[in-house]
Amino acid sequence: PNQKIKRMPIVIKDAQYPINISWDINPENALTYSVSFMPEGGLGKPQIYNVETSGNLVIPKIKNGIISLTTSGDMNSEKSKHSYSLNENYPNPFNPNTVINYSIAEPNNVKLLVHDILGREVKILVNEYQSAGLKTVNFDAGDLPSGVYFYKLTVGSFTSVKKMILMR
Repeated sequence: PNQKIKRMPIVIKDAQYPINISWDINPENALTYSVSFMPEGGLGKPQIYNVETSGNLVIPKIKNGIISLTTSGDMNSEKSKHSYSLNENYPNPFNPNTVINYSIAEPNNVKLLVHDILGREVKILVNEYQSAGLKTVNFDAGDLPSGVYFYKLTVGSFTSVKKMILMR
């Protein structure tokens, strides 16, 4: 498409959840891609994930069985810059496993840490150099007590913090 947005539904039938999807997109492609879906039990707000050159995404049970793939951009323009983002974990509240997705714009050192309500570091989920793209981390909090926790993504000068609830 030239300067157009195109939405393509992907209908899921008879699947066992969670669904793990992966992709590999030509890095020369100037299009921007995103995946969205309505999680079952969601509060009317769809989950939207930017899709980078390669990666994977764990999709929980979805409400209407439809995942939407959206493309936008101009095939003749310079490749648009990737973005940094930290998405809400799913499910939330959780017991004891949850999935955290995030996106990084360019290769860099990445830290994803979990802190308790008092600010103490309780888990290091990621502490390594990573390539650009969408990333997925499975967090098992089986050894932690119920409560409110915060997960913090730091990539270069980008920092984002989200709250999650472990409920047993």
